[in-house]
Amino acid sequence: SLAPSKASDILAIKGVMAHETGVAELTPDMSQAVQSAMSQMIANWDMDRAREGEALCRILGDQIDMIADLVSAARALLPERKAKLEQGFTDNLKTLSEQFSEVEPERVAQEVALFIIKQDVAEELDRLDAHIDAARALFAEDTSIGRRAEFLIQEFNREANTLCSKAQHSELSRLGLELKTTIDQMREQIQNVE
Repeated sequence: SLAPSKASDILAIKGVMAHETGVAELTPDMSQAVQSAMSQMIANWDMDRAREGEALCRILGDQIDMIADLVSAARALLPERKAKLEQGFTDNLKTLSEQFSEVEPERVAQEVALFIIKQDVAEELDRLDAHIDAARALFAEDTSIGRRAEFLIQEFNREANTLCSKAQHSELSRLGLELKTTIDQMREQIQNVE
């Protein structure tokens, strides 16, 4: 981590204080006034950055809370979604079996189980929960987090995309799209993070 800037550091850089006809000669009073003004300017700049960082942290925290709420709402839909998927798949298999030949009930049960496993989104929701925890920990750090936050946004987006592609449930699709929108808003805010 770099030490905070000081006015004397900036004034010591060759060419900072130059006059058209050469190097300006500063009286001690002028030098003190310039250093004082520069110090105040740097202090104000540091305070503005701190305020902006705090506001950004609040915004990102609110967005993480929104993602957590959406994940919870999606998780609450899983039992209903699973029952509908099972019923729809079973009905389709029965229709097919009536059109062709008798299919063993055990085979139907196996196919239903395989289908449900492939369509299960609990794993994606679990990973989203893990990413939420990681984001909260990351945003609580008092260090540079920009690159790690960008990576985390990619992970959020990956899980949201998978959730949407597996949804097969209108409310889950809506929640997935809202999740993607919130993640995109976070991505925009992360661009302002060092």
